[in-house]
Amino acid sequence: MAATTNGARGEWWIESPEVVPTDDPSFLCDVCKHVNFRYLLFELPLQFVSDEIPLDSYSRILEKHQCAFCRLVKHTIDNVVGGDAFPTEYESKTVIISMKVVVAAFDRVSDPRQLILQVDPPSFNQGRPPSLEIQHVVKDGWFKNDEKGQLIPSQIDFLLPLYWNRVCRKSVSSLHEDHLMKTDNHILPPNFRLIDTEKMCIVPADSSLEYTALGYTWGKDKQFKLFQNNYQEILKENALVLYEHRIPQTIKDAMFLVKRLGDRYLWVDALCILQDLECKDKKV
Repeated sequence: MAATTNGARGEWWIESPEVVPTDDPSFLCDVCKHVNFRYLLFELPLQFVSDEIPLDSYSRILEKHQCAFCRLVKHTIDNVVGGDAFPTEYESKTVIISMKVVVAAFDRVSDPRQLILQVDPPSFNQGRPPSLEIQHVVKDGWFKNDEKGQLIPSQIDFLLPLYWNRVCRKSVSSLHEDHLMKTDNHILPPNFRLIDTEKMCIVPADSSLEYTALGYTWGKDKQFKLFQNNYQEILKENALVLYEHRIPQTIKDAMFLVKRLGDRYLWVDALCILQDLECKDKKV
């Protein structure tokens, strides 16, 4: 966007912004469209803190669903403090959101600047507002140490956890050498079971099998568990496919992840330990 700057407002102000249709993903509201984000992110001088840039009341920002930057402001607040915990009024005063841009002394000229949201009146931590930073993100930045953040796709990039998995399993790192020396000859307890993600059933396990263990919170909802009265049935191939609608999404996601990582076996307490109260199996 070509900016016609207004001296009273600063270099960040666009006097005559480009008109964008409301159904365009880059549409900005009547406030945000006058902000020169390219200047703020990439052209602000080093070792500089911008003037406070007013945005809007938080209640109005919540109403402006079509504005791309207002949605980003809401998403940032949701991530830091939770949308339900952030008030639109505080001590009978309307909560106003503004923004500052900070350029650290150690930043390079090419580094994107930091956008910091300001809250007035400060309504958290005994008058100290939360740190609400909007980070510049890049694609394919997992292995770069100098990036501010990464885009979050609908699915993770499985290359990174696959790399972690192989590092731990093959002891590429010296951090795992002592652990592997102690566990190379480990013996699994009797009645140890695993989920076979290929056959989609529970299988008896021996010490030759490598497996991934899932740690999670059960929650309050009832979930599908292993009992003595369904044990023989769940041993059958594809038994877990039949009960898929009763298996929590967390466990289904873990089963999916295990396969994507090139592994086969998964241990989950609810499905690998008999849950009958009188059963000694829980000592596993």
